[in-house]
Amino acid sequence: MSSRGKKNQEHLNQPDPKIRLNYKGIICCILVLLVAIGIGSSISSSSSATSDETATIASTTVKKKKPKGKTTTTTTKKSGNKTTTKATTTTKKSGNKTTTKASTTKPATTKVTTTKAPVPEVPPKYTWDGPKLTKRLGTVQGPSGKETFYNLNMSGVVRIMRNKGYSADLWPYWVRRSDGCKMLGNYIIVAANLELRPRGTKVKTSLGWGIVCDTGTFARTNRRQLDLAVNWVV
Repeated sequence: MSSRGKKNQEHLNQPDPKIRLNYKGIICCILVLLVAIGIGSSISSSSSATSDETATIASTTVKKKKPKGKTTTTTTKKSGNKTTTKATTTTKKSGNKTTTKASTTKPATTKVTTTKAPVPEVPPKYTWDGPKLTKRLGTVQGPSGKETFYNLNMSGVVRIMRNKGYSADLWPYWVRRSDGCKMLGNYIIVAANLELRPRGTKVKTSLGWGIVCDTGTFARTNRRQLDLAVNWVV
């Protein structure tokens, strides 16, 4: 082979320097891209961590602080007719103590309930000019008919009237000293015909107003007769 042919063969076996430079440039670009990708991922992770820290700080900052060092005390005292109320408020600020006291005195309120005493019924006044029943006479003709008298224990009669609503407060049982009549309230206890005059009927007698509380065998023969209860001893 000639010397020229050898040179051409060696030239073909050696790489082109332009192609060698292109290889190097491609490798450098790849390295730059890899470095850029790594830096971006680290930046994103650091930014996410920073956002998490910021959110934590924000959530911590939102918490409200409760007031500390403030105390309120209320005391109520009663003495006689006076009621004293004390309210004490203590506030602490940076080591300084502030105390406020307020005292209020009010008179105690007492409710007075007035109850009126029961007043027995007062019969109307009337005048009787005829004869009046006495122990000596024994019987008279009164304003409401024939009158007689009797002296018996009145406990059973009074009990019957209590059961009918004639209370001891308004209708007390007692004996009138002036004439010895046995009374229920301001009325003389009278026995009568209960069909004609039921219990509780008010009638006029020669000694004053009477109230029918009892009856007797006399009522069968004389329906209008009245038997007055007295303490006269025969």
